[in-house]
Parts: sequence; C-alpha cells; structure tokens
Amino acid sequence: MAASVETVSALNAGAIRGASILPPSASEMLGRRATRLPAYLVAAVGCHGGAGVSTLAAQLEHVGDSGQLWPGRVDEPPFAVLVTRESARGVAAASLAARQYATHNAPAHVQLLGLVLVAGRKGKPTARLRRDRDLLVGSGLFPHVWRVAWHDFLVDTPLNELPTTGPDTAPASRRSDPRTVVAPDIAAVGRGLRDAAVAVMAGDAATS
Repeated sequence: MAASVETVSALNAGAIRGASILPPSASEMLGRRATRLPAYLVAAVGCHGGAGVSTLAAQLEHVGDSGQLWPGRVDEPPFAVLVTRESARGVAAASLAARQYATHNAPAHVQLLGLVLVAGRKGKPTARLRRDRDLLVGSGLFPHVWRVAWHDFLVDTPLNELPTTGPDTAPASRRSDPRTVVAPDIAAVGRGLRDAAVAVMAGDAATS
C-alpha cells in the first residue's frame, strides 16, 4: 500500500506543481492493441484485470472493449477512457497508466477523455483509500472523472444478458428494472464520454 501512495503522490505533485512526471517502467506500461474492434466511438482501456471494461462496453453501444491495451490503430477513433476499480490496486494501476499517457508513452494519436472509477465493493471506501483516490482524481491528468457505483445485478449477470443503451437514451429512473434498463450512473458515463469526444472534435475543427 505504501508504494501506491508514493506513486499517486508523485503523480499529483507533478501535475499540480509542474514537477517532471516520470514514466512507468516498461514492465508497468499498458500495451497497444493492433486488432480491430467492432464500431465504437470511445475505447475503454482497463488499468488492470477486472477493472470492469467488458461490463461497461457491453452496456454502452458506443464504447469498445480494448482490454488492458491502448487503441493502437490509426484507422479507428482516437478516443480512450481509462477504467479502474476503486481499490488500492486500482488506484496504483490508474496512476501508472496516467503517467504513461502524460509522458507520451501511449500511442501518439490517442486522446484520453478521462477516468472511470468503478466501485470495488459495497459501502464507503476506507479513509486511506479515499485519500489515495482523491490524490489521483486531483492530479489534474484526467480531463473528466466518472464514477460507477456497486451493482449486485452486474456481478450476477452474464455479459450477453446485460441491457444496452446509446448516448442519447433518456435518463432512466433509479427504480428501473436492471434486467432491461442500464443503471443511471452507467448511462451517465456513456453520455459523458460522447459529450467529451464531441467537445474534442469541435475544438480540433475550430483550430484547423
């Protein structure tokens, strides 16, 4: 745990105070995906195994499951979002991935839209984990941060039985049946990702 605190603290200091951010070692870096995915707008990149990438991509029609790999193809959309569990392991892994991107060790064409924090368990995280998470979120290296709560239904249901939604679907009620309607917080992530990608494209068009 001490190592993860040091990693997040160093990342935070570099972003906030302008100090140099050191890249992770080669063994700590995420690889690059060369295979083509089905059509998507944003590639979900897991900072570690079990982050929740497959579940997120299964429920959001415009999100692709890139596993633990940066999208490496220049003939696919450049947008990516990092996904991690709200856990000691997840915070440390997200710190490494953020450092990799910030030090230009991810594919040059990739546009990182932000970070999705997926609850690691029911209930509130410990004070120590909240501290490390807040350091990560406050590092300034993520344009946006979205949170996904714990959902028992997602743990018990195969991916091919999960409901799906597009970014333009009207927000669902909190009392909606999770067997047929995507949870509001997950749907909100989908809308946020679409809006962030559109904002980047609009900015690129304005400066071209």
